[in-house]
Amino acid sequence: MSGLRQLKRSHRALGLLLAVLLGALSLSAQADPCDQIVLKPVEQVILLGQFQLRVKARIDTGADLSSLDSELARQAGLDQPVVREILVRNAHGTTRRKVVRVKYILRGQTRTGEFSLIPRDGLPHPVLMGRLSLKGFLVDPSAECAGC
Repeated sequence: MSGLRQLKRSHRALGLLLAVLLGALSLSAQADPCDQIVLKPVEQVILLGQFQLRVKARIDTGADLSSLDSELARQAGLDQPVVREILVRNAHGTTRRKVVRVKYILRGQTRTGEFSLIPRDGLPHPVLMGRLSLKGFLVDPSAECAGC
């Protein structure tokens, strides 16, 4: 009887050891924050529409969705097709915005994201990159940026 008990104990210990090793492997497989790209408050983005368009974009972790100047989107052929319309509430009230899917390049990574269209002519940057477009990047708000 004690041999059977010892065998069960050995199997339990082996299972525990295996679980610990598998957990360690999965942790080491996760992305190392040191390997992630760190973004500045303003970054160059290449919008891929009818032609490549290089613009400076404000990196805004406070916004969920990215936004794009509606006139710029029209000129670059990025304003169609409209994926959906959303209501956006801010300090100036509530506005209805069209949302389009745009292919873009940020720091060498080609991605596709949703952008709301709004006139941004009074703002310093024609593009605002929100959190949903920034997944996988780190953002350093204190980083220096030329021409912000």
